[in-house]
Amino acid sequence: MCSSALANFFIDKAKEECIIMSNLKLQKLMFIGYGWTLALIDKDLTETEGFEAWQHGPVLPSIYHQMKCYGDTPITKPAMDYDSDENKVYIPIIQDKCVKEILEKVWGIYKSFSAWSLRNCTVLGNLKTARDKERRQACYQRR
Repeated sequence: MCSSALANFFIDKAKEECIIMSNLKLQKLMFIGYGWTLALIDKDLTETEGFEAWQHGPVLPSIYHQMKCYGDTPITKPAMDYDSDENKVYIPIIQDKCVKEILEKVWGIYKSFSAWSLRNCTVLGNLKTARDKERRQACYQRR
């Protein structure tokens, strides 16, 4: 599964429900969804890249860079991916029913949180235990 599919799940849900989705909010929802899915069914939703520890919490760089053109305004288009075998760009979606069910729960719980509230949920614990960038970075490495 690629990071773009995870991003598109939340972008699509926001569009369906007319909820504003900024890049910051998207990053935090992806991290929370990633954590829930990893904890509940031991499935890594970001097989091709890992979250990085940035100033405002965990970030998937490929999605951040795709969406940074929006600044803090709402994201209006899906994340794209490239299929090198077929030499084409496509819009990935999550196919796994179990993963979708977990992400639906995450969405239901966290959709009304502001981007900054989600940001605070994803950084405060790390800031209390990690005093320097190297130790914070270790919090996000795959185990």
